[in-house]
Amino acid sequence: MRLMMAASTRIRTVDGLRGLAALLVVFDHAVDDSWGLGAWTQQNHGITVFALLTGFLLSTQFLRARLDQRRRPSAVSFLRARAARIYPGYWV
Repeated sequence: MRLMMAASTRIRTVDGLRGLAALLVVFDHAVDDSWGLGAWTQQNHGITVFALLTGFLLSTQFLRARLDQRRRPSAVSFLRARAARIYPGYWV
């Protein structure tokens, strides 16, 4: 059973926002106090936005199943699919 969202249900704008948030994370790590940005360098804005958007995208398929009164996806299958997607990149 494939748990990834079909192309027609994928929210491309949120994917784009996650990309911008990832760039903001890189920016947050690259900026230091000498740039004169003050409190900005101490906040981690990109990490917060990226985590919120990722949580929204991961929970969407469970929420859609509930709203459509369908059976929710198996949590074990969901976690196995996530691990298969993330684990190889972790070692690279």
